[in-house]
Amino acid sequence: MRCLYFGKKNILHNAFRCLRCLRREAEAISTFKLLTYLPDFSEIE
Repeated sequence: MRCLYFGKKNILHNAFRCLRCLRREAEAISTFKLLTYLPDFSEIE
């Protein structure tokens, strides 16, 4: 039981760490898109 408990704990911990990394990447991509699209919007105006 102890091994299973620690195994589940590690899987959950890794999943949360992965989600945090994915969220950070998504934020970076969204900011990059904003920076790349802002000049286009200014050109249209």
